[in-house]
Amino acid sequence: MSRILIDLSHNETFDKIPDFLFDLDHIFDFINFGEPFPLYKELKRYDLLILGNIKPAVNKKDHLFLNEEIRNIQEFFKNGGRVLTTTSSGGDYDYTIKKGSLRALKSVTGVKRYWWGKLINCTPFNPRNNIQNRSQNSSQNNSIFYYNRFPKHAIFRDVKELVLNDCTFLETIDNPFVKELLLSGNNVSFRYSYDDYIEEIESVPLLVVVDGGFTKSITIGSSSFMSLDTDYGINIADNKTFFHNVIEWLLS
Repeated sequence: MSRILIDLSHNETFDKIPDFLFDLDHIFDFINFGEPFPLYKELKRYDLLILGNIKPAVNKKDHLFLNEEIRNIQEFFKNGGRVLTTTSSGGDYDYTIKKGSLRALKSVTGVKRYWWGKLINCTPFNPRNNIQNRSQNSSQNNSIFYYNRFPKHAIFRDVKELVLNDCTFLETIDNPFVKELLLSGNNVSFRYSYDDYIEEIESVPLLVVVDGGFTKSITIGSSSFMSLDTDYGINIADNKTFFHNVIEWLLS
C-alpha cells in the first residue's frame, strides 16, 4: 500500500480532492494551509507528493517555497520519491528562484519556467464532437484544449478523450530523461498576465514527464481535470481515467 501526501500548505487551489482517489488502495495525508512543510525525514515516509496549482500568499513579498522546503523535495525525489505538479494560467506567477519559485524544482520536474498567462485555443471546436458541445459554455470557451490523439505512454492507457482548461505552457530543461508528451498544437495564442498582451505562439508543451527509472515526476500546465466542473472536470471525457493512470504510473 502506497502513501500519498497532498500539499495544501502553499495556498493550493484544490476545490475538492476527487472522491475516486480514496477508493484506490493507497493512504492519503494532507499538509493543510498554515502547517509547516515536512522535513525530509518525515517526507521520506511517503511514495508520492502532489503539488497542485500553487499560488502566492496574500503577502506577495513572501517566498513561495522556503529554501529548506526546496531542498527537502529535491532530496525526496533523488531518493526515489515521486512528484506530481500541476499548475494553471497562473504558472509560476513570474516568481524568481530567489523568491522560492517552482522553477527552483527544475531538477525534479524538468521544467525551468511555467509561463504566467493563459493559452488560447484559436482552433474552433469541431461540432461533430459530443465532448466539446456538452454545453454552450464549453463550446464558447477558447481556453479549453481537447485531445483525442496521444503518444504511446502508460498514462494514456484507455484514454480516448482528454479535456484541459485554464492552461499555461511549460519550458523544459535539456535532459534526456525529460519528455514533452502533450503539446498545445498550432494555431494558439498566449495572453500574458502582467499586461494582457496576446501573442501568437508556436506549439508548446502542456505535459512533461521525467522518467529516470528510479526517479519519476509528472508536471501538467493545467489543474482543471481534477476539478468538479461540468465542462472540463474529473467526470468529463476520460479525465478520471487519465488522472488514475498518472497516479498509478508514478507509483509503479
